[in-house]
Amino acid sequence: MKIFAAFILLAMPLLAQGNIIAIKFGVTKPSTPQSFLTYWRTGFTVAPELEHNIIKGVSVPFEISYTQFIFNDNKFYKDSGSQNNNFEISGGETSSLSICSGLKFYLINKSIFSPYFSIKYGITFWTSDEVNLDNENYRIIINGNKENFNLFRSSIGLNIELDTLFSLLFEADYNLTTKKDQEISTFCLLSGLLIKL
Repeated sequence: MKIFAAFILLAMPLLAQGNIIAIKFGVTKPSTPQSFLTYWRTGFTVAPELEHNIIKGVSVPFEISYTQFIFNDNKFYKDSGSQNNNFEISGGETSSLSICSGLKFYLINKSIFSPYFSIKYGITFWTSDEVNLDNENYRIIINGNKENFNLFRSSIGLNIELDTLFSLLFEADYNLTTKKDQEISTFCLLSGLLIKL
């Protein structure tokens, strides 16, 4: 919560400086570890971003992104042999809330088409709900958890100018979250609207 408040306090002054806000939506696919790739479906992502230009062709983005992944109970059902014991499976949703900032580099400035790449660093809050397996005789619970990871995000994208105020954007992200000897990675495809303030 403190990090979120600090992000808002840093970002709010930028709104008065003629900068850019982007509203991005898309899908995120689990990559690693293998259990995450196997037992969780592609998730939905929303990612508002504020962008502050510092010099020509270079800006500082401030981004919050939220992704929710649905547990693939059918896959787990088959692999665990739960069907042999008439188990019903529920729960298992996993979500991530990320806050990050970094640098964005525009490769072409004076054009309707503006390709770019960016690198960001921040923190990701992972939350996993418990998985419940129930039948007539007993219940098995696989505990959920909440953990904070360091976030490294690299992106490539393209802005397409519609007029002086609005642009469309398309972006691909690679996200790597790390904590000691743990790593979780995802790929994300986003599109959205960019508004010049």
